[in-house]
Amino acid sequence: MQLHELNIDTLPAMENLTQLDVSKNDLCQFQSRHPVKTVEFLDCSSNNLDSSSVIGICKLFPNLTEIKLFKNRGLKAADLYEFVARLHQLQKINDMDANVMRNKVEKINQELIPKIHGEFTTAFGSETDFMASNMTIEELKNNFADILLRNVSVGSTDLRIFVQRKLNELAYSYIDEKSSLNCLRYKKRASKSIESNENKVVFPKEIFMKHDSNYLSQKIKQLKQHELDFSTGKILSKYLLRLHSFNNDPDDKLTEIWQAAFEPKSTGSSGSICAICGGEIVAFIDCKTGKLMKRYKHPKEIFYCLAWSSITLSSKDDNKTSNLINVLATGGQCGEIRLIYPSQKICYAHISVPNRQKTPLSSLIFHPKSSKLLFSGSEDGYIRVWEINVPLGEYSTANITYLHGMMADSRPRILKISDCGNWLLAAYDKFCIMWNITDIIARKKKPIISKIKYRFPYSNGAVPHFDGLALLKNNLAVTKRKGDGFISLWDPFHDVDKIDFEAKVTIEVDADILAHLNYTKSSEWFMQLASHDDSGLISVGNNQSQVFLFDLKSSLSQVDSLKFHVPVIESCKVIEFPVKKMKINQVIVSADCKFIVAVTSSNLVCIWEIS
Repeated sequence: MQLHELNIDTLPAMENLTQLDVSKNDLCQFQSRHPVKTVEFLDCSSNNLDSSSVIGICKLFPNLTEIKLFKNRGLKAADLYEFVARLHQLQKINDMDANVMRNKVEKINQELIPKIHGEFTTAFGSETDFMASNMTIEELKNNFADILLRNVSVGSTDLRIFVQRKLNELAYSYIDEKSSLNCLRYKKRASKSIESNENKVVFPKEIFMKHDSNYLSQKIKQLKQHELDFSTGKILSKYLLRLHSFNNDPDDKLTEIWQAAFEPKSTGSSGSICAICGGEIVAFIDCKTGKLMKRYKHPKEIFYCLAWSSITLSSKDDNKTSNLINVLATGGQCGEIRLIYPSQKICYAHISVPNRQKTPLSSLIFHPKSSKLLFSGSEDGYIRVWEINVPLGEYSTANITYLHGMMADSRPRILKISDCGNWLLAAYDKFCIMWNITDIIARKKKPIISKIKYRFPYSNGAVPHFDGLALLKNNLAVTKRKGDGFISLWDPFHDVDKIDFEAKVTIEVDADILAHLNYTKSSEWFMQLASHDDSGLISVGNNQSQVFLFDLKSSLSQVDSLKFHVPVIESCKVIEFPVKKMKINQVIVSADCKFIVAVTSSNLVCIWEIS
């Protein structure tokens, strides 16, 4: 007996189902309310499928790596390209290499986008003319589709039908986006009389997507899934602490707390200890109990930054095994780096630049592959590289070596290092620079340091200052600028392999913007970003007692494949700080997703427990 249609509602419950053979039937459509994400191989040969079946199959089986569609008379060559364009993990289709076909599709997309922009300008002129048109949205869509089908031609003859379908889809999508963007701008202008300029968010105009959905899907795969469940999990405010008071004054509300970082998990470390710096104090808190475990105090210092590293402690006795210990580097206004060995309750070394006037430190970071390499950014514009060690015995000293310095004509606010360890990304006042640090890691005496300077679009006359930077596991970067009201997701590594570097030459490129994260507009400084380990979870606070969590892995997977302008991503969770009118300087999430810590400009620390 042959099937004419197949209801597969029961298949999602079959968790181990990876292959499905429905060949030699009379199927023309599939029916299901839920996708079957486990199926990787599908054989639909010898059925009655046609072009109307393509979208349904792609939605039902989104993770296919191979599909067979032989002997379906209603399917054309254009339909096979449609499968390849919509199924991002597809490797084989009718025993052919899907990647070869995908390259053709991507080439067509790259050729189509600028042609569509040009045809829109020719047909409708300025956006003012477009909005003044007497036609309805549907009439505009149909009119624009006719124009594209008549004037645009790309690809070979065997792709003609596929290109025509694509043009029709793109015409509708383009008009939809233009209409929604202009309506949004109109609403912003209309609300000017009732909404203050302080709270208005204006996104940079006309930033177009340079990549298709396949590019985004590949980036999403590189991110791990965090353990937070925002639908069922509870986030409870557990402790509200004041630990950095000047002269131990319990009423001190002026001391700013700048940064926090969880201790890495290692032997003897639970991962619940959080180091927090501000004023003249670095405090170590156990987030499970809210207890102050240790406190380091240095009079006349104002600690701005800190960084953890797990260092292998080699014993002088060859018979003893090496131990992994956690070391904290911290620094601030005095311009000195202090190395703290928390388990021994000592500050065992301090680092300063010889024969130079001390300038405040703004950022510290250890190298992810070489745990003894410490990078520091200071107000004099220098990024310096140090090789640190720890004492091997009671009467020994720690060997500290200065390796290299890199200079720019501004202050390096925040430093981040790529997962591979070869690139250092720095946010300065008005731009971002990425340095190739391969020669430094190799300990070359005269390293050749190539750098890329990134240009960013901005929405008003003044160039905003950077005060937030995070670098994700998939090498995407997230930056925040004072006064923008949005956070930018971008790819600093796009086409880096095509850049012809020369010694000591700066290459200037436009930042490859992928998305904007909707945030709060504010003229206040230094409300820093943080990223959670290898996941795409971004945390940031504002000056209105709010904590924002963005789930990039989930949000990027929902981006429309036909999107022209960069999407705007909303936060997945907003948490209220227990005290009103607080400026939150930083928010971090523990590695096991059990705790959230927020530090403020008013000498308060809040710890939330996630259950």
